[in-house]
Amino acid sequence: MNWPEYLFGFAQHAATKSKDSTQVGAVLVGPDREVRLTAYNGPPKGVKDTPDRLEHPRKYLFASHAEANLIAFAAREGIRTKDCVVYVTHFPCAACARTLIQAGVVGVVAGMGSTSMPEEEFDAARTMFREAGVKVRVTP
Repeated sequence: MNWPEYLFGFAQHAATKSKDSTQVGAVLVGPDREVRLTAYNGPPKGVKDTPDRLEHPRKYLFASHAEANLIAFAAREGIRTKDCVVYVTHFPCAACARTLIQAGVVGVVAGMGSTSMPEEEFDAARTMFREAGVKVRVTP
């Protein structure tokens, strides 16, 4: 098993913690390939994830994406994100791309998980990553 496969496994494992039907996991990896933090999509810390909040359209009011949770948790715990790579089970949406770029992430390795988001979200994310110099790799 190579390093990307190994590290992507952490994101896949984190996704299993999500109660959402679209299970998304992410892992923050430092420049020396050290795993710094994992996260998954779900409500903010302390907010209940009751069944009614897991269904469309209410889930969008209560849940944060895995990438957003990852960066928020890092900020809360004082974990450096600059120059890190994020491995995530699904390609980031435009909002998550903005957050990752602002956090100083230099690379994204994304799985091919599917979501119900419009393709323009991902087109915008790809454009922002390219313009910001974030290296992106999509892995099956």
